[in-house]
Amino acid sequence: MVLIVVLVVILLLTLGAYTFTTVMLAEADASRMYHRDAQARALADSGIELVAAILGDRAGDAAALNLYDNPQLFAGGMIVDDPDPVARGRFTVVAPLEIDVTGTRLRYGLIDESSKLNLNTLSESGLSARRKKAALMRLPGMTEDVADAILDWLDPDDEARQNGAEVQYYAALDPPYTPRNGRIESLDELLLVRGVTPWSLYGTDANRNGLLDPDEDLGDGTVNFGWAAFLTVHSRETNRRPDGSPKIDVNQEDLAALYDALAAAFDDHTATFIVAYRMYGPESTGSPSGSGGRSGSQGGSGSQQGGGQQSGGQQDGGTGTSSRTPIIRGTIVGIHRGFDVSGGGSTTITSLFDLVDALVPMPDPPEGEDPPEDEEDVGYPAREDQTGSTLLSPWQTDNPDTLDTAIARAQEMLATSTDEFIEGRVNILRARREVLLGIPRLREDVVEAILGAQAAIGSAGVDPSGSRGTTAWLLGEGLVDLETMRRLDRFITARGDVFRVQVVGFAEGGGPVSRQEATIDATQFPPRILSVRDLTGLGRGYTIQELLP
Repeated sequence: MVLIVVLVVILLLTLGAYTFTTVMLAEADASRMYHRDAQARALADSGIELVAAILGDRAGDAAALNLYDNPQLFAGGMIVDDPDPVARGRFTVVAPLEIDVTGTRLRYGLIDESSKLNLNTLSESGLSARRKKAALMRLPGMTEDVADAILDWLDPDDEARQNGAEVQYYAALDPPYTPRNGRIESLDELLLVRGVTPWSLYGTDANRNGLLDPDEDLGDGTVNFGWAAFLTVHSRETNRRPDGSPKIDVNQEDLAALYDALAAAFDDHTATFIVAYRMYGPESTGSPSGSGGRSGSQGGSGSQQGGGQQSGGQQDGGTGTSSRTPIIRGTIVGIHRGFDVSGGGSTTITSLFDLVDALVPMPDPPEGEDPPEDEEDVGYPAREDQTGSTLLSPWQTDNPDTLDTAIARAQEMLATSTDEFIEGRVNILRARREVLLGIPRLREDVVEAILGAQAAIGSAGVDPSGSRGTTAWLLGEGLVDLETMRRLDRFITARGDVFRVQVVGFAEGGGPVSRQEATIDATQFPPRILSVRDLTGLGRGYTIQELLP
């Protein structure tokens, strides 16, 4: 009996030890998995911070980097180097390849939010209700009822549109709620709008990986990214120079300071013209060269003067007031004290394209004022078909080869306000067809030309020729006339400074994966991370082979 009791006790103790060992091994595995999961999240967070650092490198080469599709920079970046691949931590920045409707390919880069239609700025744009609705109706699957309901959700009043919905509708729901009637902070808020469903907003891409997975195929072999691929609430671009310093505000009241700043950044001729434009306004008869494009009758020297960089712009000893104001004698413009600029300007420049091909009528100089001794040394081109009463713009459309360069420098150095950023303009080099078609006054043939330019750029991310660094190429290539370009300027751009990124943190040897989606605002320094969303719960999304191309 004693032997049997001893054997039973030993068996029970053995089973207890085995159970304890099994539990401890499971706990050890859970601890290691928790550690690897936390490491994956840290790797993804590190990738987001690295992207923000790249965007904030204003003084470096960030502006020339390919941020659209750059596997060398964004695919499989090493964060934790270890001989054991299980512990070797990496991150990859992934994005859908928008032109691939089959959902079989990825790109490794950022999503420019300026490539989308900004709902907040659309609501506040001052466009007619018809034009606002027309922009939304370009989206695939959009209906008039939903378009009106979205605009009603955003506008500040409680008056429902013809097919819309306002507080009366939402108050009758269970539970009731009220419409925003203002700016929204996330596209997810659209799910509260009548008629907007998760399927219409995010499409068939249920796990948000930008690929067509087997359980997402509805039978047509294409992937549908939903309206979220066309809409945003965060697009904006910086209103500062590439190095972060303030631009010259051409609408500032102190014309003497404006002259000196322009003369230092460009030359005396450009400074004279812009100050004269502010004082006397443009000639009402319009451009002598027609309405833009390649036509024109003036010489090509104006564009070269506009793009030059000379010193000039001397000031009276330390007073900060300019010693130069414009007068005109015959066909020669001089710089003279004769005109009083203390009253500020009477004309506001709404777009820098207002200055292209512009003519400024000049009054006679005050009596008793003499022209400079050597007028030829301070000469300025004047309109040939008049008797010397008009100044010509330094930016002329008759020379499209230099117009892009001159406009690019002007847009880099000049601004029409002191605002820190410009919000809501669409980056035409990245926008999809549906977004481009919703831009007012952008004809379909122009949209096709823009899409052709996008195809030429391809995955390079930047135009290798450098001719499309600004939107001026639309004018230089004769796609739009000058008057249309002036009206389009408030809606279009060739850049953006708010980006959406999806960063995947993972171990090279497999294991847990963390997927984080962030929105980064690079209009300020250092860039600000506006939001971070954890997409890990939607699944791994990618294989190791896709993350390490």
